[in-house]
Amino acid sequence: MQPDGGIPYEYQRDVAYAIKGSGCLYSPVNYYLVRDMDYVPDVLFTGAEILFLRAEAYMRGIGVPADPGQAGTEFLGAVQFSLDFWQHIMTNSKLPTGIPFATNITVPSNVNYISLQSNLNYFALGQAEQLEMIYAQSWVDFFMQPQQAFALARRTYSTPREGAGLQVYRFPIPPTEVSYNSGNWQSTYGTSGDNLMNKLWWMN
Repeated sequence: MQPDGGIPYEYQRDVAYAIKGSGCLYSPVNYYLVRDMDYVPDVLFTGAEILFLRAEAYMRGIGVPADPGQAGTEFLGAVQFSLDFWQHIMTNSKLPTGIPFATNITVPSNVNYISLQSNLNYFALGQAEQLEMIYAQSWVDFFMQPQQAFALARRTYSTPREGAGLQVYRFPIPPTEVSYNSGNWQSTYGTSGDNLMNKLWWMN
Protein backbone atom coordinates (compact mmCIF):
# COMPACT_ATOMS: atom_id res chain seq x y z
CA MET A 1 0.00 0.00 0.00
CA GLN A 2 1.33 3.42 -0.94
CA PRO A 3 0.85 6.47 1.29
CA ASP A 4 -1.45 9.26 0.16
CA GLY A 5 0.04 10.96 -2.85
CA GLY A 6 2.51 8.20 -3.65
CA ILE A 7 5.87 7.18 -2.27
CA PRO A 8 8.01 10.31 -1.82
CA TYR A 9 11.36 8.56 -1.67
CA GLU A 10 11.83 6.45 -4.76
CA TYR A 11 15.48 6.01 -5.69
CA GLN A 12 15.19 8.37 -8.65
CA ARG A 13 15.63 11.17 -6.12
CA ASP A 14 19.29 10.18 -5.87
CA VAL A 15 19.82 11.77 -9.28
CA ALA A 16 16.73 13.99 -9.50
CA TYR A 17 16.11 15.42 -6.06
CA ALA A 18 13.06 17.46 -7.06
CA ILE A 19 11.00 14.32 -7.80
CA LYS A 20 9.28 13.40 -4.56
CA GLY A 21 5.80 12.27 -5.54
CA SER A 22 3.52 14.74 -7.25
CA GLY A 23 0.64 14.36 -4.82
CA CYS A 24 2.49 13.73 -1.56
CA LEU A 25 0.20 14.93 1.23
CA TYR A 26 2.55 14.79 4.20
CA SER A 27 5.92 16.15 5.25
CA PRO A 28 8.45 13.31 5.01
CA VAL A 29 11.72 13.10 6.90
CA ASN A 30 14.73 14.70 5.22
CA TYR A 31 15.61 12.53 2.22
CA TYR A 32 19.32 12.98 2.63
CA LEU A 33 19.41 11.77 6.20
CA VAL A 34 17.91 8.42 5.25
CA ARG A 35 19.99 7.89 2.11
CA ASP A 36 23.50 8.60 3.37
CA MET A 37 25.37 5.30 3.62
CA ASP A 38 28.75 6.47 4.86
CA TYR A 39 28.97 9.65 6.87
CA VAL A 40 25.91 10.58 8.95
CA PRO A 41 26.89 9.52 12.49
CA ASP A 42 24.84 7.97 15.25
CA VAL A 43 24.81 10.86 17.68
CA LEU A 44 25.27 10.06 21.37
CA PHE A 45 26.06 13.40 23.02
CA THR A 46 26.91 16.64 21.28
CA GLY A 47 28.57 19.84 22.37
CA ALA A 48 25.28 21.62 21.71
CA GLU A 49 23.47 19.35 24.18
CA ILE A 50 26.06 20.17 26.85
CA LEU A 51 25.63 23.89 26.27
CA PHE A 52 21.83 23.68 26.29
CA LEU A 53 22.02 21.85 29.63
CA ARG A 54 24.38 24.51 30.96
CA ALA A 55 21.94 27.20 29.80
CA GLU A 56 19.12 25.48 31.67
CA ALA A 57 21.27 25.06 34.78
CA TYR A 58 22.17 28.77 34.88
CA MET A 59 18.60 29.83 34.16
CA ARG A 60 17.13 27.63 36.90
CA GLY A 61 20.03 27.84 39.36
CA ILE A 62 20.71 24.09 39.34
CA GLY A 63 24.07 23.48 41.01
CA VAL A 64 25.13 27.07 40.32
CA PRO A 65 23.73 30.47 41.32
CA ALA A 66 20.97 31.51 38.94
CA ASP A 67 22.44 33.76 36.25
CA PRO A 68 20.10 34.56 33.34
CA GLY A 69 22.84 36.48 31.54
CA GLN A 70 25.19 33.50 31.57
CA ALA A 71 22.27 31.28 30.58
CA GLY A 72 21.84 33.44 27.49
CA THR A 73 25.53 33.15 26.64
CA GLU A 74 25.37 29.35 26.95
CA PHE A 75 22.16 29.28 24.90
CA LEU A 76 23.61 31.25 21.98
CA GLY A 77 26.75 29.11 22.11
CA ALA A 78 24.58 25.99 21.93
CA VAL A 79 22.70 27.30 18.91
CA GLN A 80 25.94 28.15 17.12
CA PHE A 81 27.43 24.73 17.93
CA SER A 82 24.30 23.02 16.63
CA LEU A 83 24.35 25.01 13.39
CA ASP A 84 28.06 24.31 12.84
CA PHE A 85 27.69 20.60 13.64
CA TRP A 86 24.78 19.90 11.31
CA GLN A 87 26.20 22.02 8.49
CA HIS A 88 29.42 20.02 8.82
CA ILE A 89 27.42 16.80 8.54
CA MET A 90 25.63 18.15 5.47
CA THR A 91 28.87 19.19 3.81
CA ASN A 92 30.50 15.78 4.27
CA SER A 93 27.52 13.54 3.49
CA LYS A 94 26.76 12.06 0.08
CA LEU A 95 23.98 10.23 -1.69
CA PRO A 96 24.71 6.64 -2.79
CA THR A 97 25.46 8.05 -6.25
CA GLY A 98 28.31 10.10 -4.77
CA ILE A 99 26.51 13.43 -5.10
CA PRO A 100 27.27 15.60 -2.04
CA PHE A 101 24.25 16.73 -0.07
CA ALA A 102 25.50 20.30 -0.30
CA THR A 103 25.00 20.22 -4.08
CA ASN A 104 21.23 20.44 -3.64
CA ILE A 105 21.02 22.31 -0.34
CA THR A 106 21.62 26.04 -0.16
CA VAL A 107 22.30 27.40 3.32
CA PRO A 108 22.09 31.19 3.69
CA SER A 109 25.50 32.62 4.46
CA ASN A 110 24.18 34.61 7.42
CA VAL A 111 22.80 31.62 9.37
CA ASN A 112 24.45 31.91 12.78
CA TYR A 113 23.50 32.69 16.35
CA ILE A 114 23.66 36.44 15.67
CA SER A 115 21.04 36.25 12.91
CA LEU A 116 19.03 33.83 15.04
CA GLN A 117 19.15 36.24 17.97
CA SER A 118 17.95 39.07 15.77
CA ASN A 119 14.92 36.98 14.82
CA LEU A 120 14.19 35.42 18.21
CA ASN A 121 15.15 38.48 20.27
CA TYR A 122 16.02 36.15 23.16
CA PHE A 123 17.24 38.79 25.61
CA ALA A 124 14.04 40.81 25.29
CA LEU A 125 11.98 37.89 26.63
CA GLY A 126 11.06 37.24 30.24
CA GLN A 127 12.93 34.51 32.09
CA ALA A 128 10.10 31.98 31.76
CA GLU A 129 9.99 32.58 28.00
CA GLN A 130 13.78 32.37 27.78
CA LEU A 131 13.69 28.96 29.47
CA GLU A 132 11.04 27.82 26.99
CA MET A 133 13.29 29.04 24.18
CA ILE A 134 16.18 26.99 25.56
CA TYR A 135 13.97 23.91 25.62
CA ALA A 136 12.61 24.61 22.13
CA GLN A 137 16.02 24.96 20.49
CA SER A 138 17.34 21.91 22.35
CA TRP A 139 14.34 19.96 21.06
CA VAL A 140 15.07 21.08 17.49
CA ASP A 141 18.70 20.01 17.88
CA PHE A 142 17.49 16.51 18.82
CA PHE A 143 15.86 15.96 15.40
CA MET A 144 18.18 12.97 14.83
CA GLN A 145 17.79 11.73 18.42
CA PRO A 146 14.06 11.03 18.85
CA GLN A 147 14.50 9.31 22.20
CA GLN A 148 16.24 12.38 23.60
CA ALA A 149 13.58 14.68 22.16
CA PHE A 150 10.87 12.54 23.76
CA ALA A 151 12.69 12.52 27.10
CA LEU A 152 13.08 16.32 26.99
CA ALA A 153 9.37 16.74 26.24
CA ARG A 154 8.44 14.47 29.15
CA ARG A 155 10.89 16.12 31.55
CA THR A 156 10.05 19.74 30.84
CA TYR A 157 6.47 19.79 29.50
CA SER A 158 7.66 22.87 27.60
CA THR A 159 8.75 21.74 24.14
CA PRO A 160 6.83 23.15 21.14
CA ARG A 161 3.46 21.48 20.64
CA GLU A 162 -0.21 22.32 20.44
CA GLY A 163 -2.17 21.99 23.65
CA ALA A 164 -0.82 20.95 27.04
CA GLY A 165 2.67 19.58 27.62
CA LEU A 166 3.39 15.95 26.83
CA GLN A 167 2.48 13.67 29.73
CA VAL A 168 3.25 10.01 29.08
CA TYR A 169 3.92 7.75 32.05
CA ARG A 170 3.62 4.25 30.64
CA PHE A 171 3.64 2.16 27.49
CA PRO A 172 0.34 0.70 26.30
CA ILE A 173 -0.26 -2.91 27.26
CA PRO A 174 0.25 -5.04 24.11
CA PRO A 175 -2.63 -7.17 22.81
CA THR A 176 -0.62 -10.36 23.36
CA GLU A 177 -0.47 -9.57 27.07
CA VAL A 178 -4.23 -9.21 27.15
CA SER A 179 -4.63 -12.55 25.37
CA TYR A 180 -2.06 -14.65 27.22
CA ASN A 181 -2.05 -13.05 30.65
CA SER A 182 -5.68 -12.05 30.94
CA GLY A 183 -5.98 -12.53 34.70
CA ASN A 184 -3.13 -10.21 35.62
CA TRP A 185 -4.15 -7.80 32.89
CA GLN A 186 -7.64 -7.53 34.36
CA SER A 187 -6.15 -6.84 37.78
CA THR A 188 -3.82 -4.16 36.43
CA TYR A 189 -6.45 -2.62 34.20
CA GLY A 190 -8.83 -2.35 37.11
CA THR A 191 -6.18 -0.53 39.17
CA SER A 192 -4.83 2.01 36.71
CA GLY A 193 -6.36 1.35 33.32
CA ASP A 194 -4.46 1.14 30.06
CA ASN A 195 -3.99 4.88 29.67
CA LEU A 196 -0.66 6.45 28.72
CA MET A 197 -1.36 9.38 31.04
CA ASN A 198 -2.04 7.28 34.15
CA LYS A 199 0.98 7.03 36.43
CA LEU A 200 2.32 3.65 37.48
CA TRP A 201 1.71 2.71 41.09
CA TRP A 202 5.25 3.58 42.18
CA MET A 203 4.98 7.09 40.67
CA ASN A 204 2.02 8.13 42.84
